[in-house]
Amino acid sequence: MKFSLVAAVAAFATLMTACGNDSSTGATDTQVESKVFTGEPVTFSKPGTYSVNKKKQLLVLTKDVAKQDVCIFENGKYSWEPSKKVVEPDTFKYEFFGDTLAFFEVVGGETSEYGIMYVGGQRGELEGTWVNTDCEYTTYRKETKCYDNGFKKYALEFSNGKYAQKIDYYFDDYLKDSEKTSFVDNFINQIYEAMVGWYPGISFPGIFYSHGTDENEYTIKRYGIKVLESSDSSQTFTVRKKTYTFKVNQAEQSLGATGEILMEVNVEVTDGKTTCVGDYHLREVGKDQCSAKYEDDYMIDYDFADGGHMFKDRTLYLLDNTDEFDKCLMGIAEDLPERDPDYGHEKDSEK
Repeated sequence: MKFSLVAAVAAFATLMTACGNDSSTGATDTQVESKVFTGEPVTFSKPGTYSVNKKKQLLVLTKDVAKQDVCIFENGKYSWEPSKKVVEPDTFKYEFFGDTLAFFEVVGGETSEYGIMYVGGQRGELEGTWVNTDCEYTTYRKETKCYDNGFKKYALEFSNGKYAQKIDYYFDDYLKDSEKTSFVDNFINQIYEAMVGWYPGISFPGIFYSHGTDENEYTIKRYGIKVLESSDSSQTFTVRKKTYTFKVNQAEQSLGATGEILMEVNVEVTDGKTTCVGDYHLREVGKDQCSAKYEDDYMIDYDFADGGHMFKDRTLYLLDNTDEFDKCLMGIAEDLPERDPDYGHEKDSEK
């Protein structure tokens, strides 16, 4: 299988990392160093309607139900038809700080102390286009902290009772950024730990996330591992008297139609006699996959109530052999004296 070097795209939760602008003390201090993107963005737009209570400064946003066909499981049957999601409105307290507009989420009547900050619209007017600054204002501290949204830019557009949340995803820039990382370096520590006797518990998405080399170097030093040959797609190393070769045959990510990050991963580890092959394929559910045949592979299920009964809206499915790969790695792992072979933990006498 041909090796492909493709983007290391983090899950959305990992995109919100602090950018270090923690010293600001007022809501109007929202200056952030803007990223310069060279690629064209893929834009996702989520439309809806809104209403405003100016006296209480409350904004209610109600998303439109997506009109595209999805895989629905209802009454024991699968069907490919428009989504039936029941949309709950979102309520926000809004406040202007000069040219800056902040939104504080309201849940159960309680207003959040953290407000997401937007700029670009007309002072004192909701209508218009407001761009997310990647900054957050904390009311009880009266300070602003700014974050790095990675390769996404967010904006809200308001006009005549309708709004749209627009997300510009600079996926081409993700691809360029991935050239700065090595899939082997990202993943090899999981293989080291498996080969020295730990229970593998392999996480394939980790192949896309760089954690630096300190962790790898620590494991190498601790267990006397010797790296004989290494590249971005393979590495040969020894653990005691055994020699292993790890290869990345495929590591690809792509952007799904609704903004989900899809993954295709294939790796192998061999001791010269036995080869363990790991597969991980996270894909979107299409019409062809909307059947009971894939029932055990659906990764994300959403339950919705409609007219007194429940249904599921299937969006992603996962094909992987993680358990089989773990078992195969355990079968070729070196039996180090400080490891309990039944559990992969340190023996009590060695702690």
